Amino acid sequence: MVWCDQGTPHFMEGGYYHDEREGLVDAASDAKALSLSVTDMLPLEDDILLDVLQRKRQGRNIEALYQLGWSQILLYDEPTILRCALEVAAQVLDFDFASFSLVDTDAAALRVHYFLERGVLKTVERFIALDSPRSISAAVAREGIALNVPDVRRDPRYLPYDEAAPPTCSELCVPMKLYGAVIGVLNLESGERNHFTATDQFLLQILANQTAVAVQNARLYAQTQRNAREFSALISATHALSANLDLNTVLQQTLVQINTLLEAEDASVLLYDNASEDLVFAAVASSNTSAILFGQHVSLDAGVAGWVMRNKTSAIVENAQEDPRFFREIDALTAVTTRSLLAVPLITKDRVIGVLEVINKVDGAFNTHDRELLEALASSAAIAIDNARLYQELIDQIQLLQATQVKLIQSEKMGALGRLIASISHEINNPLQSIQGCLTLAKEELESPARPDKIVRYLDIAEGEIERIATIVRRVREFYRPSGRERAPTDIHQTLESVLALSGKELQHSFVEVERIWDPAIPLIVVNQDHLRQVFLNLVINAIDAMPKGGTLTIRTILDHKNVIIEFADTGIGMSPEVQARLFEPFFTTKAHGSGLGLSISYGIIQEHNGQILVQSEVGKGTTFTIILPVA
Repeated sequence: MVWCDQGTPHFMEGGYYHDEREGLVDAASDAKALSLSVTDMLPLEDDILLDVLQRKRQGRNIEALYQLGWSQILLYDEPTILRCALEVAAQVLDFDFASFSLVDTDAAALRVHYFLERGVLKTVERFIALDSPRSISAAVAREGIALNVPDVRRDPRYLPYDEAAPPTCSELCVPMKLYGAVIGVLNLESGERNHFTATDQFLLQILANQTAVAVQNARLYAQTQRNAREFSALISATHALSANLDLNTVLQQTLVQINTLLEAEDASVLLYDNASEDLVFAAVASSNTSAILFGQHVSLDAGVAGWVMRNKTSAIVENAQEDPRFFREIDALTAVTTRSLLAVPLITKDRVIGVLEVINKVDGAFNTHDRELLEALASSAAIAIDNARLYQELIDQIQLLQATQVKLIQSEKMGALGRLIASISHEINNPLQSIQGCLTLAKEELESPARPDKIVRYLDIAEGEIERIATIVRRVREFYRPSGRERAPTDIHQTLESVLALSGKELQHSFVEVERIWDPAIPLIVVNQDHLRQVFLNLVINAIDAMPKGGTLTIRTILDHKNVIIEFADTGIGMSPEVQARLFEPFFTTKAHGSGLGLSISYGIIQEHNGQILVQSEVGKGTTFTIILPVA
């Protein structure tokens, strides 16, 4: 303890103090020495002796307050600060009862936390209205000035803290001020009339001011710690929400983060349904109520959530049962009584897509700080929910596009097959006629003198023709079947040969000769053989159409480093640059009865295989389509 005696500093150490001139001195010995010095000073005036003693005591009191100030600087716990202040007050001042009261602005009252009575420190929880006419402490808090009442029995404002306690005669009450505002009151009482002096008031005011600063620092520290935790929770929530694109996961993550920030009995996410034009419970935190509320619709004209949705603003409801906006049917469904409620809108891109709602805060009613936290979380949640919805819509569109593409490919297959039907039917008709003739001859042989060798020859010819028909039908069926999505190692040359076999009659009738130039070094490549067969057939048919008077179709395969190159070069009429620029556009065609989808679908198939399809053409000199497919 540090105190000052006529400019000489002393340091208290237990029952001793340190004098810079005399070293460590026993306090009791010093008191004895002081009494001797007083005896020696009998000739002096009595007021001088009293002044010396008073200075000694004031020095010790100021030192105690000084040490309290340093101690409070190191404290960040409000209750400990108040207890220390009361204990120091008991050291420097003489009183029977003391209490600390802090202003509770929300309750508009003084909240008594601790009191010290005859050396015993007790914890209490009492509220005194700030506008109470029967409270000296309330008057000090309102007016912001200290009151030293010499006889409380003559002051109508006096309110005894306990009717059973010993009677109080005098009271000293000082305000705890910070930046001109009263944050609390420090109150002392004594059983003696006119007990407290101006010096007592001065010392108590110093103590109150020190404590006010310490309490404010503790509050700021606690607020900083709370803000840091909340900020960290919001950052974690933002990361957690932005890391997911699955709507159900995002909704559950939203509820988890709400429980982290706000301790409430239950929470829910209601999303706007465009089809029904109302709100739907999309997620509920409590497993008990989730099974009941999930999927339930709430009209925009009913409930606090509907009001929030319509007005695009948050709502704090302290007493839900008395609020006319409250939708009681939800409580009836869940058997949960909603006491307090906080609801905020989910807004993204200036659109309200839903509402976040929490009910029944555990430690009291929801406040503006809770609303700000939930609004901050709702901002991140709205973006995450909207992104998840867009992602789901994209997935649905991709699946629809894939299904449509499969149908288009199959449709284009049927179109190409229809083009070949005439040639295929002619090709099937020829062996049928041969079979018919052989069977007739075999029958005649059986009716005449039997010549077994003739019958066997006729049947062998018929069998061969039947096998020929079976081969044609098998090729048609292979081409007709819906394409699978599987890829497998494929022989490109074998695939080309199957396409040429299928279109052989069409090539023959159109007077088109095929020149094959195969590169034997080409390995098997992993492709969808059905899709690739369709691309090849489409290019062969286009070549036939490009050579109405006949010509030559040269098909060349080349192995170029990591790619397989297949060229289809015809000697037909060629194409203008304008036609080449639009050749792969859907529904673009130069044919009178074409669909305009053949080359577009072929382009998409090659793209799916990470390949390229290129075209080079010159009017009157023919066209070359080049397909490039990666080996790996």
